[in-house]
Amino acid sequence: MKGNQSLLAVLALAAEVCLTTGCQSPDGTTNHTATGALVGGLFGAAVGLAAGGRHRAADAIILGTSGAIAGSLIGNAMDHDQRTCLRVYYPQTYQVVQYNEAAAVPAAAAPAAGTPPPAEPAPRALTLADIQALAAAGLKPEAINQEIELSHPKYSPDDLVQAGQSQPPLDPQVVECMKRHAG
Repeated sequence: MKGNQSLLAVLALAAEVCLTTGCQSPDGTTNHTATGALVGGLFGAAVGLAAGGRHRAADAIILGTSGAIAGSLIGNAMDHDQRTCLRVYYPQTYQVVQYNEAAAVPAAAAPAAGTPPPAEPAPRALTLADIQALAAAGLKPEAINQEIELSHPKYSPDDLVQAGQSQPPLDPQVVECMKRHAG
């Protein structure tokens, strides 16, 4: 009976983690590779424990490892598809995002004494069309908001009206982020 209770506790914990977590890249975008590895590993370990038998721990380790590998492969394919969709269907938006992410990375080496520091590249503001392209490519609202913050845009009242009437509709979090950048 005690084994069943611990099994239920592990399954409940695995379900909670799967439903409430998601890994993110430093730029705020969802990292499907890491999330897939996490979810696959937890699910595989839970199945290994649930299978019972004399070798429950070994089964959990083997199936957990297999699940993590399978999940990371599936997640990596999802990450690749998202980047490819953005690059192929929305090349201008892809270039703006790539430029802003490169501009956000601090310079690796300090300038030599007596030389002025190199000019920081100014970020390129995301337009409403760029934001719609990011949403169409499948980026989550948190990732879109991160890209908006990186680009330091100034949206006009017309932009905000159009964002509210966008088809398909933009997530309310994204519209609120745009409102914070009204100029």
